[in-house]
Amino acid sequence: MQPIFDKKVTLQKYPGKGGWTYAVIDGIHYDSKRAFGMLRIKGTIDNYEIIQYNLMPMGDGKLFLPIKKEIRKVIKKEAGDEVKIVMYFDDSPVEIPDDIMMCLNDDPVVLMKFNKLSMAAQKMHIDSINEVKNINSRANRIAKLINLLQ
Repeated sequence: MQPIFDKKVTLQKYPGKGGWTYAVIDGIHYDSKRAFGMLRIKGTIDNYEIIQYNLMPMGDGKLFLPIKKEIRKVIKKEAGDEVKIVMYFDDSPVEIPDDIMMCLNDDPVVLMKFNKLSMAAQKMHIDSINEVKNINSRANRIAKLINLLQ
């Protein structure tokens, strides 16, 4: 498979407190029907594997790739540093963790509604659940998803 992007780029940081660290991705032309014009990709950032990751539009025809703190920590890079990014389109199904799937399977109507969501919406809910470290917070977010789908 041919990569859609294979270049070295300099990481940038959006100014202000809590600003994102990101890489500007140019030269990719696409017609995204996904939420907010995002494009789902997989690939590597300095050999750190990413899957089901989103490129987001900048509004000027370019896209940007947010680089999470956990990735920057592993690759030992921050804003101003250069990284090698290799990307491919990612059309793989959304990976649903076992605990979430168990809860969805408890109610066929909830599972059906979840399956009708776009892949982007499914991933958004799963990412929201996965980002919490505390088991009680995770359970609360799963319950909130189930209640939303009922």
